[in-house]
Amino acid sequence: MEVYELGRIVDNPLFEGFGYEDAPSLLGRSTIGDDFFPEDSCCWEWTIEPLSKIWKPLVVLGRVRSFNDYPKLALLIPAFSRRAVDALQDFLEPNGEALPLIHPAGEYYAYNCRTIVEILNHDKTVANWSCVEPRMASNVRFFSIYSDRLTGLTIFRMREMPNRVFVTSPFVERVNQTGLNGFHFKKVWPFPVGIDYWMEDKKSRKAATQIHASSGSVSFKAQSLVLRLTLAGPKLSKDEKKRIAFIEDELDAQLFTPSLESPFFGCLEGKKTSKGVTTLFLSCPDSEKLYEILSNWLESLRWTPRPTVVLRKVPFDDFGIDGKEIRR
Repeated sequence: MEVYELGRIVDNPLFEGFGYEDAPSLLGRSTIGDDFFPEDSCCWEWTIEPLSKIWKPLVVLGRVRSFNDYPKLALLIPAFSRRAVDALQDFLEPNGEALPLIHPAGEYYAYNCRTIVEILNHDKTVANWSCVEPRMASNVRFFSIYSDRLTGLTIFRMREMPNRVFVTSPFVERVNQTGLNGFHFKKVWPFPVGIDYWMEDKKSRKAATQIHASSGSVSFKAQSLVLRLTLAGPKLSKDEKKRIAFIEDELDAQLFTPSLESPFFGCLEGKKTSKGVTTLFLSCPDSEKLYEILSNWLESLRWTPRPTVVLRKVPFDDFGIDGKEIRR
């Protein structure tokens, strides 16, 4: 038996997650996201409130593809596709609640995990422990778990870490057997003393960002393309803001990948406005190829003066190196 933290793929643009606009809490807290966590996470006897009887389907946002079975919600809340809920039903149903979400990609559910366990050996677990007994853990560097307490566990929260969800080997095996996509399982136990589980996980995360190209394996985000739109004045006007939002939507449509088999050319990462210019940043494995794919669309883009395109051989967030500038 092994124990893993349940996570989603975060370094691959094909597997983006869900977000949501401000939605009121169903339990009288700040937002609906708070409802999935304890009201007082410092209290040892914390619980997770049931939500199914008061839940209303929540509209969620994000460039989630229909093949993504585990996009998560707001990075912290588990979220499963209908396909995943069906495949994992005997694990999910006894340990929490599947709560419907609304999104164009298909049928998805937020998951309110309510099983709480006490399986950590505090004497051997290396972590930052709270000073007040019983102690809560943060920044865990080494997990020591009582193996005899794992019997029957599949998906759960640990008493010492209320904001994290964990699974065991049977859960991971089912995901692999049924071909579900989007999951990232960070193994936390067992490891020999002295092994950094974060470093071990880092190796597998790096492998997950690679795609096969003619030149070998390259990163989804190895290179970048920058699109600069000069504004009419020093600040972004309401009309320009609306037009740029439309351009972003068009870029998403141009680069959308409907299946895992579809070729991936790049994705929009974000934008920044300063000194009379709005800059759109795109990640890609090959900036020259991305420019070729977008060339006709860029030619038809209505913007005065004409946009400037910069092709860069470095990731979008590496600002120390300039690129090849192309004026349309």
